[in-house]
Amino acid sequence: MVRIVDYDSRRKEILRKTIEYYLETAEPVSSEALLENYKLDVSSATIRSVFKDLEDRGYLTHTHTSSGRIPTDLGYRFYIDDLMLKMDLSKEEKSTLKKFFNSYMQMKRSALENAGRVISNFTHYVGIVNDEDQHRIYYSGWSHLLEQPEFKNIQTIHSIFQALEEDRLLDLMNRDMDYPLEVFVGEECDCPGMSDCALIISDCSNKKKKLGKLAVLGPKRMAYHRVMPMVDYLSELIIGEFE
Repeated sequence: MVRIVDYDSRRKEILRKTIEYYLETAEPVSSEALLENYKLDVSSATIRSVFKDLEDRGYLTHTHTSSGRIPTDLGYRFYIDDLMLKMDLSKEEKSTLKKFFNSYMQMKRSALENAGRVISNFTHYVGIVNDEDQHRIYYSGWSHLLEQPEFKNIQTIHSIFQALEEDRLLDLMNRDMDYPLEVFVGEECDCPGMSDCALIISDCSNKKKKLGKLAVLGPKRMAYHRVMPMVDYLSELIIGEFE
């Protein structure tokens, strides 16, 4: 019996697993690592062949110090738009986020600032808020960046703070959005200092007024499937405060 191989599906599966493994470990991914950690019905040689194909297509690359692959900005974009398994927050997760949000609200800060603190605490990334009502921008959790292996290099951190001082990050937050929630990866941020970063932005405006935006700044190796629904839900809580 002739075995029919769907090469496109195989390519997508290997790319998805490669990116997910890299998101989890921050280590370049080898064919052996995929075989050890996932039930893939292919050989190591086949995975290496697919790796080369994906690298030729611009979705993966490799460092000079390792034969393993890491995602490119294009690879992340394809993963977020087409490969990532979408997930919703559980009732328990929503309840916990809402409880912390409400507890912060008792401190008489703005709803947006409170959400920025909550999202930073839960994701261990930087929470950013552009409060258009108070004409202020808030940052929470800068120290979390130092927990990420990508930001151990002081020059990388310096570049991010330089982008902050030059208001490039604020300019990105102020852009008109095509969708209520958008993700910018690496070079998509159009800011040299943030080439190693990803930014998830949610527009918290309602029909009555423009409230502002809630964002999370972290490494490109971000847990998008977890962070995106958190940002989305906290945006709902913010909007609910003004309805």
